[in-house]
Amino acid sequence: MKNIIEKVRKFNSDAGTELDRDMLLPSEATNEIRMLDEELEELRKAIDGWKTEKKKDRTVIVKPVNSIKEYRIEVLDALADIIYVAIGTSQKLGLDIEGALLEVCRSNETKYINGRLEKDADGKIKKGDGFVPPNLDDFI
Repeated sequence: MKNIIEKVRKFNSDAGTELDRDMLLPSEATNEIRMLDEELEELRKAIDGWKTEKKKDRTVIVKPVNSIKEYRIEVLDALADIIYVAIGTSQKLGLDIEGALLEVCRSNETKYINGRLEKDADGKIKKGDGFVPPNLDDFI
């Protein structure tokens, strides 16, 4: 994963983006949320079986996917874009996203109940008595 994080960092640096700051300006925060919203909307459309094409003039064309392969590519593209933008946002704030993800994984591993993961009525994984929430202090 580190190689991906370094590539996103280089891209943002090459774009003149200020990195490793304490906070984003309100306009920058709005832009980060807008980018994530756009990618999340693309994911929603992809999961529903639609392909989103963005033209250079910012025109967006949405049309149905033609195959399972195209469906899977559209979903994967949207997920990759969400992760890419999220990594970039973390770098603008100087956050250790890789360390935080590993800590969240560690925390999730404490959700097992009697060696199994159990789900509630809504399909969400339950937290057992041994659950330990992630401690993200070391990654800011």
